Amino acid sequence: MLGESNYKLITATNELGMIAESKEGQDDIIVKNELHLPVNKEVEFKFNSRDVIHSAYFPHFRAQMNCVPGMTTMFHFTPTITTAEMRTKTGNDKFDYILLCNKICGNSHYNMQMTIIVETEAEYSKWLREKKPFGTATATAETK
Repeated sequence: MLGESNYKLITATNELGMIAESKEGQDDIIVKNELHLPVNKEVEFKFNSRDVIHSAYFPHFRAQMNCVPGMTTMFHFTPTITTAEMRTKTGNDKFDYILLCNKICGNSHYNMQMTIIVETEAEYSKWLREKKPFGTATATAETK
């Protein structure tokens, strides 16, 4: 369960506008450039936008969802092939799954992308243990 957020709370130190008092958000993890997913487990993505319509595009998963200001959009999918398996399958040891914006949305459009790593449950659990949940961060006036 994701914690509550509000775009009006977005600051340099609270980039997603997370509400510190949200019970559900205490274990949320904020990632910037790389997202890890466990193989063969359904994943639910929820999107929103602060400014204009964006489009979260996962070309290798054949999935796309618009990100609309003022509302949350979502979809589910289950990754079935790990990144390591795809690197072997394609013969490309630099292969990465990606998430990018598929709308021409503004000056920073070219920079709206993220690497997705699909991995075994054990690898995913290890990555998750290394991340600092939102609730353990020092609460500041900006996140309240």
